[in-house]
Amino acid sequence: MTAEELIKAQVKIQDEIEQCAIANNLNDGEIEPIYDGVYNADSYLSASRQIMWVLKEPYDDFTQEGRPYGGGWKIYDAFDKDNAWKNPTWQPVIYTTYGILNRCRYEDMDWIRDDKSMADVLKQIAYVNISKMPAYSTSNDNDMMRKYNLWKPILLKQLSVYCPQIIVFGNTFKYFKHDLVGENTEPSKRFDGVLHVYEKDGVKMLDAYHPNQKNIDRDTYVNSIVESCM
Repeated sequence: MTAEELIKAQVKIQDEIEQCAIANNLNDGEIEPIYDGVYNADSYLSASRQIMWVLKEPYDDFTQEGRPYGGGWKIYDAFDKDNAWKNPTWQPVIYTTYGILNRCRYEDMDWIRDDKSMADVLKQIAYVNISKMPAYSTSNDNDMMRKYNLWKPILLKQLSVYCPQIIVFGNTFKYFKHDLVGENTEPSKRFDGVLHVYEKDGVKMLDAYHPNQKNIDRDTYVNSIVESCM
């Protein structure tokens, strides 16, 4: 796929996201979709490896009553901000992606605050959320499965269009597992307590914690994913 073809396909997907939100009465005058995908088609396609991160759902703002509010923008536009590297979710994404693309471990990298150009790897990935609507900062499994089933046709199309070689699922693989590898499929490799690796049709799928998790040290989180991709 050329960069031009990818851009056209992404625009079409964004139209489908909008139509899905309308068809399911998710647009209520206070809330619109937050679009995801690739920041720059050329950068994504020219990267040494095509990497996709799949997280649960975005959030924007909240009403005085505490309901999710906002949307109507593209999440990857925020990658342009000078302080994007300060985002606690994006920091581990940056370190991990940088390590995969440059084949280096966490302890061999600079701190992002000392080399902010490291954050440019955000512009080389596909960044996808299961739900496309602004949400609360936490979610439960039953609600996320419902949202997965609602957005599944678009999500599977995103996987097909972006055609990643590596997919890092940030505590989201359980929703995709049945459709991607089969419910009873065992991982090809285990980093016990840290990461499970699945492989199918040349695609490496990593069942990992959410990047902003508190269960393991950051170096363990980053290195386990980097090493599984070497």
